[in-house]
Amino acid sequence: MSESSVSVVKVIRCIVCPTGCQIKAISKGSEISFEGYTCKRGLEYAEQEYYEPKRILTTTIRVENGFLPLIPVRSNKPILKDRLRDALNEIAQAEVKAPI
Repeated sequence: MSESSVSVVKVIRCIVCPTGCQIKAISKGSEISFEGYTCKRGLEYAEQEYYEPKRILTTTIRVENGFLPLIPVRSNKPILKDRLRDALNEIAQAEVKAPI
């Protein structure tokens, strides 16, 4: 395998611990490997962030007849990053009745 077929695909900043390793996803032909992590949890985080990134969604929802027109809400588990817009569109259609 020639050196020219190796490239950095993505740089991921690990948020698992205070060290904050800068992990590089390296493409070697059709394989992806990771460099720069200092612990097993960092490698697991980088793999998850590269292959299937997820986020906790925080937003607001409308309140019918409430003192305030909106209340803050958040997802109870991480949502796939590419599905966040779908979740926001669903929440935009929702409304809860006071009192909450």
